[in-house]
Amino acid sequence: MSQWEEHVDRGRLARIATLEQLLEVYERTVIEQSASLYEERHQLTLKKNLLSSQGEASIDGILSVSVDGRILFMNRRFGELWDIQPPVGGGLSYRDALDAMASSSSESAEDFQSRATVADDAERRDELTLSDGRILERYTAPIIDDEVGLLGRVWHFRDVTKSKRNLRLREEFIASVSHELRTPLTSIRGALDLMAAGVVGDVSPEALALVKTARTNCERLSRLIDDVLDIERIEAGRMLLRLGPLELESVAERSIEAMKPYGSELGVHFSLENSAPGGVVCGDGDRLIQVMENLLSNAAKYSHHAGEVRVGIERRGTFLRVTVTDRGCGIPQELQDRIFERFTPREAGDTPKRTGTGLGLSIARAIVEHHRGTIDFESTPGEGSTFYFSLPEYRAELEDLVG
Repeated sequence: MSQWEEHVDRGRLARIATLEQLLEVYERTVIEQSASLYEERHQLTLKKNLLSSQGEASIDGILSVSVDGRILFMNRRFGELWDIQPPVGGGLSYRDALDAMASSSSESAEDFQSRATVADDAERRDELTLSDGRILERYTAPIIDDEVGLLGRVWHFRDVTKSKRNLRLREEFIASVSHELRTPLTSIRGALDLMAAGVVGDVSPEALALVKTARTNCERLSRLIDDVLDIERIEAGRMLLRLGPLELESVAERSIEAMKPYGSELGVHFSLENSAPGGVVCGDGDRLIQVMENLLSNAAKYSHHAGEVRVGIERRGTFLRVTVTDRGCGIPQELQDRIFERFTPREAGDTPKRTGTGLGLSIARAIVEHHRGTIDFESTPGEGSTFYFSLPEYRAELEDLVG
């Protein structure tokens, strides 16, 4: 063999070796990519099954639809609520489901379908009454991909018929009981007033003391009825505010004046310091006085005899803050995290008789928050407490509040 032929053979062998190496690298790459693709497919299947299981376990009826009108998911609960069978092999289109749903709704077909459009990026929540009397809570949101954009829409339907009926029955029960309690209370209070005034004859000092105790408890029961009704209105979203410009100092003065007799009974006096004269808020005067009286009565109740309850008004940016400070027994540490919760009566070891229903502060918080304000407190057991609430000042917030 000539040198040239040997050179050619060596070149061929080198190319074959290179091709073998490339083939080996390619095989390894294919195997690695296949394993990666298998793992990704496995993860996708796992996620799909997980989402499907979660959807089937939901108490909501769930329907998701693509932008081109294909049903992407429909759980069993959805079929139960609307008496629609889930699609088998793509046998049910969104149009078919929509027609069946519209026929079960008390809304007109046009109104129902106008709320069922897929090509929309808004979230909505409302209630829907069906023709058989059931009430469904309806929530819908777009399905959006960060890169692709709008993919479709999902609907959740929840049967709230029972909870709505229970709420109505509770409201009727509370209103009825409140009325039935007020009627005899009014008669009792009237009779006690006549006795205290001597209309029915002279009453001994001992009897007058009993009359005074009975009147005090009548007032307490009356306040309890008012608190229960207020809580009911708050929970039902029916707390109505008559908003208007109010000078905060006047609200504080009227509240203090109303609470002076109560403070005198406990040997406590009130003082007012206003560092924001002329400060005006947009609010409901009666409701804000209710907040003030609650804070003042609590402060007096838990103050020591001959103590002072100081009321302050100050400006904090675009807000006006009212503070009510006492130097009494303070709030036990174990109650501080839930003092604004309902039925959390504030108690202290040295004031065993000075307890309440535990509703006042919860109502006060709701009233302040309905005024777009905040309420909080600071307290050191054995040293006293400061409750404070802040409201938007009229000039900064009137237009936004009353719209």
